[in-house]
Amino acid sequence: MRGLIQDLRLALRQLRRSPGFAITAVLTLALGIGATTAIFTLVYDVMLRPLPYSHAEQLVEMREVVAEFRDAYPTLPMNANNFFTWQKNSRNFEAMSVMTQGAMPLGVGDHALETQVLSATPGLFRVLTMKPILGRAFTEQESQRGQDHVVELTYSTWKDQFQGDPQIVGRTITLNGFPYTVVGVMPDNLHLGFNDDLSGISNGKQIGAIVPLSFSKERLEEVVGDFNYVGLGLLKDGVTVKQANDEINSLQQMITKGLSGDNSATLSAVLTPLQEKMVGSNRTPLLILLGAVVMLLLVGCVNITNLLLARATSRRQQMAVAAALGARSGELVRLAMRETVVLAGFGCLLGLLLAELLVPAMQHYMPP
Repeated sequence: MRGLIQDLRLALRQLRRSPGFAITAVLTLALGIGATTAIFTLVYDVMLRPLPYSHAEQLVEMREVVAEFRDAYPTLPMNANNFFTWQKNSRNFEAMSVMTQGAMPLGVGDHALETQVLSATPGLFRVLTMKPILGRAFTEQESQRGQDHVVELTYSTWKDQFQGDPQIVGRTITLNGFPYTVVGVMPDNLHLGFNDDLSGISNGKQIGAIVPLSFSKERLEEVVGDFNYVGLGLLKDGVTVKQANDEINSLQQMITKGLSGDNSATLSAVLTPLQEKMVGSNRTPLLILLGAVVMLLLVGCVNITNLLLARATSRRQQMAVAAALGARSGELVRLAMRETVVLAGFGCLLGLLLAELLVPAMQHYMPP
């Protein structure tokens, strides 16, 4: 340990004599390491980090294709009537759900704040294999008209708007001007990683509550030609996306045969793994960006290596004197490496600090 401290002091003393070289080397390393670390953090979060759900690899987004509208809309959100046909007849899904999103005032009494509310069929909790941390999920019965005034609060809403009240379950709050009973509080890792402008779902708007999405017979007749809902499904173990897609397409053909008049259309479906949907078209730009900053780091390292080699050449006499005085080969290597190690250490520390500043900035200014 004493020898290590002595080497550190000697290295700092030598670098102090060449401040221009030391500052240039440290800043070059810091820029390369900081940029590479920040971009890799972004790539990992978007492309590599598993979704925070059990069986995340079995989650798929479900969308429909109407051949007559394909030029304008290659895919569309789900139709409610078609969803219930899929849900009733499919054998390859563990669970399915459709949902939509909108802003509503939520609170207690006169203290209501505008909150993003997710309206979803009860299958959502089975799809995400997620249980509330307080209370329970709403039931199939509570998705019926007249019994649907129950609400699940998200963790952030529970903490911020209701001060983390442990007795929140069973309380009545107002939502969109109507009384709703709180039946549960969702865990902190609730995350739906995609956007869909056609259905109102937006990953950039934090969800504050979840309510049952209910359909009466009259309502289903009204939306027979509408495609308004994001669909999520959980595949059964061993079922591939292609197998599930083929099954749904056979159901779509059955639905197509039953359509007539103004509602006639040629239907098919597209199922996409949720992880892939979350990445979307960002994969190529992110990989290009990561490759660019890695090249920046490599160029910086090559430049610093050239500076160190030039510096080592100018210190041949010092090394020759050390060898003549009996320094062993290991000691000569340590003598040559101590400056490099100190430069690398300071460059890494400064680079990580730079990454700490860059990552929040990217999260703030980049698209959700």
